Amino acid sequence: PNATSADIEFHEDRIKKSVDVYQELVDSMPDSHLADQAHLMLGNALFDDNRFETAIAEYQFVFDKGEEGMFYVDAMYQLAWAQYKLSEYDSALTLFTKLLDHSKQMKLDTGKESDYAKDAITYMAHSFADIAEHDDITAAAMVAETFFAKDMPREHEWDVYKALAEVLIQYQRTEEAVECYKKLQNDPRWINNSENPEFQMQVVTLLGTGLFADL
Repeated sequence: PNATSADIEFHEDRIKKSVDVYQELVDSMPDSHLADQAHLMLGNALFDDNRFETAIAEYQFVFDKGEEGMFYVDAMYQLAWAQYKLSEYDSALTLFTKLLDHSKQMKLDTGKESDYAKDAITYMAHSFADIAEHDDITAAAMVAETFFAKDMPREHEWDVYKALAEVLIQYQRTEEAVECYKKLQNDPRWINNSENPEFQMQVVTLLGTGLFADL
């Protein structure tokens, strides 16, 4: 059902109260061991109010304390997400990459990846799709390739290309999705991947839509 004006007002009032509560906590105990959590929660309340630039300052405060902080990974993800919301794609992609590197080390150390890893991959894919559309680049896969070429190869690239293909299908950018699936099948790193036959079927299906029969 559609939200009524009363529902919207109630939601906005609840967010405002949350911001006020967390701001008071931040102001009243700057040196407490709970300060980082208070800054993070204040950032989240500001984020919910679409005040992304102000939220970034709160996340940055926690993130800048480094990996020893209890909320370091939470702040890193939220910081990247807020930057994505502001279309600050370069900064967001750099942080999502850093988070996925951290997640890989977590998995080596503990056997479990970060809870944020899947969302980081998804938002990297959305970033590449958005950049291609904004900059009028014909293929989002090219945007991804350019970004990944700046640094050493990473295991999560395969996951990002797969997610990018799925995002492009959602956006009805069929031809670009086909290019992603071709990349997944033809890159020497993944040429024997067990999902390649499924990707080829996706290509056949997408081409069968008749949206660009000249291919």
